Amino acid sequence: MKKDWVEKLKNKGIGKVSLFERSLFEKDFLRLYKRKVDTKRVKEDEPIPIAGVCIPMKSKFFVDVHGKFYICEKLNDFKSFGSLNTGINYDKIYSFYEYYYNLTVRECGKCWAKRLCQLCFLSIVREGKVDLEKRMEECERMRNKIKEDLVDYMEILEKNPKAFDYMKGITIS
Repeated sequence: MKKDWVEKLKNKGIGKVSLFERSLFEKDFLRLYKRKVDTKRVKEDEPIPIAGVCIPMKSKFFVDVHGKFYICEKLNDFKSFGSLNTGINYDKIYSFYEYYYNLTVRECGKCWAKRLCQLCFLSIVREGKVDLEKRMEECERMRNKIKEDLVDYMEILEKNPKAFDYMKGITIS
């Protein structure tokens, strides 16, 4: 289905794409179109901000039925960061964020896809525990997806240079 969407964009433009198709695939290309382009040379192992990670308790927040606080709904069986009774434990959030950063910075710093990566905290959790093997599996999956998206994006632009012009007015928050 994605290949059909890509072909439509190459040949006909966004006007021939259904809203359903846009809802499925547009976000991948919007991420590429709206990416931050940094003209400074970046060293391969230079630390970068953690891509794809929500800022805990800012961009997402989840409260379970028992009043416990979590980073998001996807991690509600992993680590609580407070509750309605105790409030938010900012030290615990910071410690976890720092822990995640230290686990991932070496590998991410060397990765060619680091500026487009969308892996989050969930990528290191399996069955309620930190699992680095899962992280490496997720990294490989994400790199393959980014590579595929970049190829599709460039093929679309080669055939239809104005295919993504409609995205100029879209704001990412």
